[in-house]
Amino acid sequence: MCLRATQTFFGSNLMILENAEIKPSKFYALYEREETEIDDCDMVQAIKCPTQPTVYIHVSKRESDGNILWVLVRINDLRDVSLL
Repeated sequence: MCLRATQTFFGSNLMILENAEIKPSKFYALYEREETEIDDCDMVQAIKCPTQPTVYIHVSKRESDGNILWVLVRINDLRDVSLL
């Protein structure tokens, strides 16, 4: 799931770390920011992918057909690898 999601969203701009394993999901605080203030904070359950920079995958189950996949990356990490 990590490999497919990162390739779909970022192409070849991310490095997959060799010999790294995907660990069980954990809960992470997801902050929404505007300028210098934090507007909101949500807790999401996500899988930490073995990539550089680190990518987190969150899957939301929908009551209707299918799922929603969130690919989460720290904004500073995006800037560092020219993904913005």
